[in-house]
Amino acid sequence: LSAGGFSFGDIMTMVTEEVYLKTRAQQLPWTNSSLRRVLNFGEPLETDEDDDEAAIKGERRKLLLSIATTPPIQRDDVEALASEEAVPLDALYGMLNVLGVDTASGDGLEDQLRTGAARLKELLANKSGAVKADPELERLSKLAEAAEAEGAISLALKYRDEASGRADSLLQTKQAEAERLRQDVVDIAATYADNAATAILNFEHLRAAELFGKAYAAVKDWDGGRALIYRIGQADALTDHGYYGGDNQSLIAALKDYVDAQSLAPKESAELDWAKLEDRIGQTMQTLGERLADSSTLQESVTHYEAALSVRTEAAVPVDWAKSQNNLGNALYSLGARNSDVALLEKSLVAFDAALRVFTREAEPIRWATVVNNRAASQVQIADVTYFSTQDEEMAAMMAGEADPSNIPAVKAARQAANAAIDEAIELVRGALSQDLRAGNPLDWAMLQHTLATALVQRGEMNKSADDLKAAVAAYRQVLEVHSREQTPAQWLRSSNNLAIALKELSDITDDVETLKQAIGIYREVAAATSRTDMPLDWADRQESLGNALAMLGDYEESVEPLEEALKVYALAGEVTTLERGDILKWQQLQTSISTTMMMQGIKIFDKPTVERAKAIAEAARDTLVELGYPTDFYDAYLPQVDAVLGLFPQ
Repeated sequence: LSAGGFSFGDIMTMVTEEVYLKTRAQQLPWTNSSLRRVLNFGEPLETDEDDDEAAIKGERRKLLLSIATTPPIQRDDVEALASEEAVPLDALYGMLNVLGVDTASGDGLEDQLRTGAARLKELLANKSGAVKADPELERLSKLAEAAEAEGAISLALKYRDEASGRADSLLQTKQAEAERLRQDVVDIAATYADNAATAILNFEHLRAAELFGKAYAAVKDWDGGRALIYRIGQADALTDHGYYGGDNQSLIAALKDYVDAQSLAPKESAELDWAKLEDRIGQTMQTLGERLADSSTLQESVTHYEAALSVRTEAAVPVDWAKSQNNLGNALYSLGARNSDVALLEKSLVAFDAALRVFTREAEPIRWATVVNNRAASQVQIADVTYFSTQDEEMAAMMAGEADPSNIPAVKAARQAANAAIDEAIELVRGALSQDLRAGNPLDWAMLQHTLATALVQRGEMNKSADDLKAAVAAYRQVLEVHSREQTPAQWLRSSNNLAIALKELSDITDDVETLKQAIGIYREVAAATSRTDMPLDWADRQESLGNALAMLGDYEESVEPLEEALKVYALAGEVTTLERGDILKWQQLQTSISTTMMMQGIKIFDKPTVERAKAIAEAARDTLVELGYPTDFYDAYLPQVDAVLGLFPQ
């Protein structure tokens, strides 16, 4: 009655349709009137309504009157669709009016109804319901929602348009604020990254990883390019800590971060970044694989390098291609050295030579020196494998009474080939070494110096050259001036171990017991500092090296204590150096050391059971080699010598 301006019939019609809508078509009142003329109500009563509320009510009344003209059949269709789609009846009728659907017509009504219902359902589903921060946006949104609820869709659109106008004026201001905020976040992240870079210079790699992680977290939702850079920086810092600090857990964490970074640089849209990450993953897996007994991680690193090279081509990105070639060469070298596989080592030379096509001394002197170093290390390893392959023949010749077993044809030929390879490697490395390099890049200088020392040891051992071995000792000591136990423990361990090897070989040539004792002292320190969990292969090798030095000392001294200790550390090494590990020659070498040391012990204490145990170990090793198809020349010559010793004991 407060509406005003409507006839009595219209008022009653609106009441009827309001009940119809509110009850979702469950009730439909009817009106019985005997009025003979049109009865109009006067002006609307004064209310406290504002203009917007009045406008919504006005649109509602128009909707109610339009619904009243809808034929019953069409009403049924609308009601069924509203129920089926779970949308309000009044909103659906309002939507149909806005869409221009003629509910009084039967032509194509079903398709029109379904189109309208689908759009209404989508609209309702996409409403966020969140309170707007801006008061005017909130007011206009509430009015639009109220209008939609009353079926006043055209009026709701008007409010939405006004809200969008308000949003336009806000957007420019907020975008400027967002850009300022984005720049602030980028600056904060850059501050962390700059701090990380300084931490790396101070060899605080874990601190650098933490800071790069903060930088990544700060920008990951603001700047994808910087986020990728910082994620890679975090992984690189963890890799460096794992490499220099001997920390395998850091390497594992780095691999996870590299994989996360690849989600920011998928191959489909950022193939060069993806390839860079494949290369980084290969490097980290290679470092980890070199420490683990299982070769699968090392082999997997090769797969990642090959994946990187499928994108990094020489024509497209020559420098990156050369980097990956060098890294591939290093992985092939590690696999070849572990398995004494000359074919793999020669493949590594092919990769290094490829890298040297780009990294020339003139264009890239530092990288050239690095690749030259790596190539030289592989050459030295080839020489070592070549020469070592004749060790059994030399030992068998000695056992057979050969006056000069080191110069039988097979050994002499292998030594000549090995010497040629080592001489070339030494010449290359010496050509790359310089004082300028030591001053500007001490780590690269130490790497070259280490390779030079290793080559000198190999040449000195083959040729019984005390001068080469003394030069190697001096070179390793210089390396240890760069690699300290505190800053680069992994490199300190390796160089210290190799220094002990050089001292032991020098003692063997010069018969200098004091030099041997120096070697034993270093071996003890290195063996104690090597983690069996993180570096099982190195741990076992260093235990065996200590045992070899102790056995050698036992040969010099009257006491059997060095021999007893040697057997104890051999037993420890044997827990890792097993047949299951797959390195048959390494296993054979350990069995030989145990047997010969035990026989020496038995002779010194004149104990037949000890010598018999030495024989049993040698026989078991020989039988295993026969079963696996390996030569047994050494044991064929050695076992009769053991029998001769046993013949010295009373029956």
